[in-house]
Amino acid sequence: MNKVIKNVVYQLVYQISRIIIPIITIPIVSRVLGAVNLGIYNYYYSIVSYFILFAGLGITLYGSREIAIVKSDNEKLSQVFIELFIMKGLVTSIVLFIFIGSVYHFNTPKYLLLFSIAILSVLFDVSWYFMGVEDFQKFSLINITSQVLVFILIIFFIRDKNDLTLYIIFQSIGLLLPNLISILLLPKELFTFSVKIRNIFKHFISSLGYFFPQIAITLYTTLNKTIIGLFLDTTSVAYYSNAIIVNSVIITVITTVDTVLLPRMSSLFSQNRKDDMFKWLKNSLNIQLFFSIGAMFGVLSIYNRFVPFFFGEEFIFIIKLIPLLSTLIVIVPVGMSISRQFLLPQGNTKDYFVSIVSGAIINIGLNIFLLPQLGVVGVVLSNIFAELFVTIVRLKPLINEYGLPFNFRDVVVYILCGISILGTGFINNFIIHSNFLFIIFQTFVGASIYFLLTYIVGVNPVKKILNRKYG
Repeated sequence: MNKVIKNVVYQLVYQISRIIIPIITIPIVSRVLGAVNLGIYNYYYSIVSYFILFAGLGITLYGSREIAIVKSDNEKLSQVFIELFIMKGLVTSIVLFIFIGSVYHFNTPKYLLLFSIAILSVLFDVSWYFMGVEDFQKFSLINITSQVLVFILIIFFIRDKNDLTLYIIFQSIGLLLPNLISILLLPKELFTFSVKIRNIFKHFISSLGYFFPQIAITLYTTLNKTIIGLFLDTTSVAYYSNAIIVNSVIITVITTVDTVLLPRMSSLFSQNRKDDMFKWLKNSLNIQLFFSIGAMFGVLSIYNRFVPFFFGEEFIFIIKLIPLLSTLIVIVPVGMSISRQFLLPQGNTKDYFVSIVSGAIINIGLNIFLLPQLGVVGVVLSNIFAELFVTIVRLKPLINEYGLPFNFRDVVVYILCGISILGTGFINNFIIHSNFLFIIFQTFVGASIYFLLTYIVGVNPVKKILNRKYG
């Protein structure tokens, strides 16, 4: 338990850094580069993401699971690591070669060529090893250091709309640098070169079970930006990209526990302790829903003042998008937890794959009808329905086997207490005129009211943890 808590803390610090740094840089970049350039960046990165996806081949999830299973046997650990590393190196090299050969079919190949650094970073990504052995300290500290470096580079060198090239280089270096450092920190004993060719092929086939769902995920996340860029314009890409940033940083923090628990769940499954797996999942989901529901209402209470202050007047349009997207703060983490804490540790890629493919089909199908009529709003609605369907599909087999993996009564109370956040926001909106002061004060007051009310009615998970520990 202590190791899990320690890993959660390290991962949480890392994820918090992923929030704080964008909070500082996004307003600067949005104003300096402008909506058009920011749209160009996000549009081209959406294209590069497909190549990064193919280069990764699902190894982050598959690799961490395989490492977690053999981590107690040094010989097997070394063999599995080398086999996965070689397989990933071969795949990444092929993908990078194809990418470089295809960039000249685009109008501005220069930007895409710069992004090749991001694809190269996949070759050196061994985060799956550190996740598998539950060593989140090195993984977290390396990435935090890299983020700080990129942040400094952006602050000092991104000065006007002509600095888009530098921005792409800095962001790509931010992906490559931590992976290079991680390679240097690997135990030397891993490199025994006890390799079996047939095992490399076996890993390749097995990883496809984790890779194909990733394709589907891309089809209803990254593809949205590509579709907007193709059928609308790059400015609309910038609106959509900035609108989902708010959700992304919150979801990233809320799902921190998933990343930490995946190897632990894999280990429990290898010991045939499925009941314990469900207990871990239920506890983590209850805590997760407490924070995600509170965060959703928090966003709804400040978004109309947050957008002009944070993104600037050029991005005022996304005020229309954030209320809709805020529902994903609750929907997405539930689906992610079930997959990362229950389906994938068991190697159940079938249900995982079915849910993702179904979501992708729904997203693409709805986009065909809604995008021409509603523009970016149509893409947002398609995304919401797709994510909701994915979560429901993942919940169904779990409910059939074990029952509801969270306390429904507590969730209802979370929602009722969350509504109080909107009430404080409505009042403070008339009292406080400064956007900055409103955001700070409302965040503090809203969070305090939510924590206090849930504590009083006895559904606050922090109170439950303290009661169990201290009686």
